[in-house]
Amino acid sequence: MKRLERIAPYLALLLFTLLAYRTILFTSDTFIPWDLPFYHVPQAVFASESLRSGQLPLWDPNTYCGRPIYAQLQPAYFYPFRVLTVLLVGPSPHVRMLRALEIELVAHVFLAAVFTLWLARRLGLSGAVALMAAAGYQLGFFFASQAEHIGFIETGCWLPLAWLSVILLAEKPTLPRFTLLSLSLTLMLLAGFAPAALGAFIAVGLFATLHAILLRSGPRLVLLTIAAGATAILLAAIQLIPAVELTSLSIGHLRATWKGSGGGLPLEILKTLIRPNALGSLTGGDPTHEITLSYFYCGIVVLALAAFSLFVRPSRIKFTILGLTLVSVFGVLGDYTPIGKAAYSMLPAFIAGPYYPTSWMPVLSLSVALLGAFGLQSLQFLRRWAWAIVLLAAADLIWFGSARAMNTAKYDPASIGLDVAIDGEPLALAAMREATRSHFPPYRIDGKNDNTWASWTLLTGVPSANGIDPLSAERLLTARMRLHGGIPWALSTVETVEPKLLSLMNVRYLMTFEPLDEKNLQQSRFTLSRTFPGRYLYENPNVLPRFFFVGSVLPSASKDQSLELLNKDEWDPARMAVVEGIDAPRQRLGDGTAQVVKYANQEVVLQVHANGDGFLSSSELHYPGWEAYLDGARIPIHYSNVAFRGIFIPQGDHQVVYKFRPASLMLGAIVTLLAAVALSLALVLRQRRVNLREKKVVF
Repeated sequence: MKRLERIAPYLALLLFTLLAYRTILFTSDTFIPWDLPFYHVPQAVFASESLRSGQLPLWDPNTYCGRPIYAQLQPAYFYPFRVLTVLLVGPSPHVRMLRALEIELVAHVFLAAVFTLWLARRLGLSGAVALMAAAGYQLGFFFASQAEHIGFIETGCWLPLAWLSVILLAEKPTLPRFTLLSLSLTLMLLAGFAPAALGAFIAVGLFATLHAILLRSGPRLVLLTIAAGATAILLAAIQLIPAVELTSLSIGHLRATWKGSGGGLPLEILKTLIRPNALGSLTGGDPTHEITLSYFYCGIVVLALAAFSLFVRPSRIKFTILGLTLVSVFGVLGDYTPIGKAAYSMLPAFIAGPYYPTSWMPVLSLSVALLGAFGLQSLQFLRRWAWAIVLLAAADLIWFGSARAMNTAKYDPASIGLDVAIDGEPLALAAMREATRSHFPPYRIDGKNDNTWASWTLLTGVPSANGIDPLSAERLLTARMRLHGGIPWALSTVETVEPKLLSLMNVRYLMTFEPLDEKNLQQSRFTLSRTFPGRYLYENPNVLPRFFFVGSVLPSASKDQSLELLNKDEWDPARMAVVEGIDAPRQRLGDGTAQVVKYANQEVVLQVHANGDGFLSSSELHYPGWEAYLDGARIPIHYSNVAFRGIFIPQGDHQVVYKFRPASLMLGAIVTLLAAVALSLALVLRQRRVNLREKKVVF
């Protein structure tokens, strides 16, 4: 009987999980929509296919003329649970990878509930009361509305464990407890969503600070929490060091300058605390609000109990959680409140950049769930009905939050992975695969106001000079500004058909929703190749190959000067290259040929013939970590035409090998390994000391 009582809460949480995600888990044509299938699945598939071919998933050659995908946070390639998913699923139909990621996500929701149960018990709650806290967080608005953002969900999973670790450290500061906090913070960093990790770090630090002040645990707790955060950063260095390097070279470092006063959610969202569908999040019927950010329903039972707890049996821990609740409310509302707006203005740029007001959603959900449990505990006369109240609260949250438009959609399983059709159009995708693969390496494609081709290149296998990536290379997007004249942003829409730049980027095909006008056709010399339902495919007959010789080079001292030279009418990528790192122009360079012998993700082998000393330009993005070897001897790579790789070639026949060996990854791996070894040794030594003390006591 006692054993059943111990496992009953876990069985209840498992049941709640299965009921909340029943349509996702047990229906063949129902999936989590948006980012999960169309953004995260391609990255997981790329990792799986790379490993199958004996390569690490470091460089993606199909997007943006190449990009360092290993340095991205979103793929979560160093998150242990993502690695496990990729290895277990392996090369398979892409819909299986989606299902695997959904199972990974649901497992994290269950884990979050278990951690919250443990946290509630440590706060003095027990039985059904602790279960109320776990169910309130597990089934609350955060997990229900953010299902498409698997990195956000998995970051929120570790928040209650981190708070529990802080409490354990306050009770008795031991190395295992410090390690538990460090590991939970590390997993937040590796889960793949930087804004969520940043918000969680702040929330954990704030929880420790409030605990130190209100519960008088002292400044040592704050210092230990800071030390655990620093340890987590060292343990996650294998991901963070490459990510920091990429951020400095991408549009990511510009984010703070675009966000104005920081953003936030309008006060209208507070309506959904009482009326779940007040903003249309359950049905998707209100186009004025983002569907996944319009649902803050904590459960009417949980919310009522949370409000009641504020007026009955006040305690220091309640005030701690109430403080976090208030901070998270102002955090979510952001610049819609004077406090949120002022707080954002005081953040340093390196924090303001990745900061999202929505990062406070898990903090708010967890805080309200805990306050609701305290409210139930305060109602002594309802103790015998506690289980029934928990079941009522869970049923309420499952009814409103499960299988709704914000987290569930029906898709054709045959095309969910975009490996069969684009926008439901299989003919266009099949034709593009055939056309691009007629050449080695495949030609690239771009779109005029049709960016679907750039968004899923990892799945379609059709390379693009475009993409959708918040950490895309600033140099490439700066060069692409000639195509649209706007700011460099992740999805660089082609508005002006600029034939020289498109030819440089090896773009042979251009897909449009509407036919090009006569002026565009005359200027670009593009020709209509094929038509599809609602689409027109144009071909660029003057496209340049991936690697080609030019007759002259112009020196440039910086990216900005290179861009200025590219914007001059006389610039022609077929005849000249703007090269950084040289002192003087070089004219009448020798022409030649470059045959691609091997084109792999991290290695390219060329057989070249130069009729004289020449310069080999390319349409391949240059990035730290790329090395060039001429007949086995390493030679320098120059930035060519703002963003691309270029090398000087002496006269004659040569073999050129490009290899991608990122130093940032090696440095990060070394730091992570050293930190892990140091922490492990410290734990082993501590355990030996404990064993020695126990032997002395025995004798």
